[in-house]
Amino acid sequence: MTYDGDWLGGASPEECLPEDLELAARRGVEVLVDLRSPSYQEAYPLDEVASAAGLDLVKIDLVNPDASSADRAEGEPSNLISDRAVDSVREILLAPGRRRTLLLDGDGTLSSMIYAVHLTVDEGMAEAEALRAARATGLSQIQESFVKRQVDRIRSQADTSL
Repeated sequence: MTYDGDWLGGASPEECLPEDLELAARRGVEVLVDLRSPSYQEAYPLDEVASAAGLDLVKIDLVNPDASSADRAEGEPSNLISDRAVDSVREILLAPGRRRTLLLDGDGTLSSMIYAVHLTVDEGMAEAEALRAARATGLSQIQESFVKRQVDRIRSQADTSL
């Protein structure tokens, strides 16, 4: 599990999740954002576990409906995550009251990718520093390019709305 102020990110084997979520709640986490695939969410639901730990559960479907069949076959997560999903996570992280949040996915890299985007765009951290922090959790070169694309997308949208 990775900790950074108001955010926790990581992955746990299913059999460890109840204890890990209880620990997260004791550490002040209030919101659990489930970034696992819909099939994984269905096979290993977290509703009862999150509720027992006192966490608000938010499920976000990361799948990009516009991903090409080649992207899907390759299975590289950075090509499969929708802009809408990134924006949804950012909205949670920026919500009034700034509740401590745990982002959970299959192996922790999706959480790291999206959080690096948040650090850069929303928190003003230098992109290189955010990527360095995400690399410590296993971010790959392809996933770094996802972060850079998302940062560029969000910044260009902000520029056009001015």
